[in-house]
Amino acid sequence: MFGRVPKKSDNTKYFEILGVPNTASQDDLNKAYKKAAIKNHPDKGGDPEKFKELAHAYEVLRNPENREIYYQYGEYALKEGMGGGSGGVKSLHKYLAWHSIHVILFQNILCKT
Repeated sequence: MFGRVPKKSDNTKYFEILGVPNTASQDDLNKAYKKAAIKNHPDKGGDPEKFKELAHAYEVLRNPENREIYYQYGEYALKEGMGGGSGGVKSLHKYLAWHSIHVILFQNILCKT
């Protein structure tokens, strides 16, 4: 309705795109991305959409804060602006605090009418 607390969701898609388990180390992610990027690069006859998908998955998973958000809440949380930049997990906590305050305010307004 006015914003929801992020719920647990599928958090395996990006790992599957890169062909690594969700327990993969940073080194494993780097190796998998390089191998897949070379294979799927548009200049080498690869699919441009697949290449973009690989690059996006790697961009999310290589950042420890974004990886944690993705692992906990899935792609939805990242699309809602809870990851990325310098915010990461801190942004998620700010969002949850903001959401809680507004739910309480909204409930108080409804109760008074």
